[in-house]
Amino acid sequence: MNDIQTNINSLLQITNDIEFKINELNKLGTQYDREINDIIHYIEFNKFSASKGYWLSKQLKEVRINRRNNHNEVELLLEMKTYLSNTTIKKMKLAIETKISIQNNRKYTNRTNVLER
Repeated sequence: MNDIQTNINSLLQITNDIEFKINELNKLGTQYDREINDIIHYIEFNKFSASKGYWLSKQLKEVRINRRNNHNEVELLLEMKTYLSNTTIKKMKLAIETKISIQNNRKYTNRTNVLER
């Protein structure tokens, strides 16, 4: 396998890694949403002191910041995924492999009689 094929395989692996990471971050985003709902429902249905209220708002802010960072990362990965689609890379890989096969099986035919003298 030559360097070009190795690079194409690396690109395919990167696109698979991006897809896996997006799925993992989406699961994490769902977890953050559940945590936010738990805090909001606790606030809605319970009485608490001012210090407990401060603690709850601090918890809510922390989870919201984590959720925002997670969402920002997903946005960037989706942008990368747009430009590194598996379909495009697979087409490129097939085209390169075809060219390599043609190059490896190339035979030269004399066009002049210069070699027959």
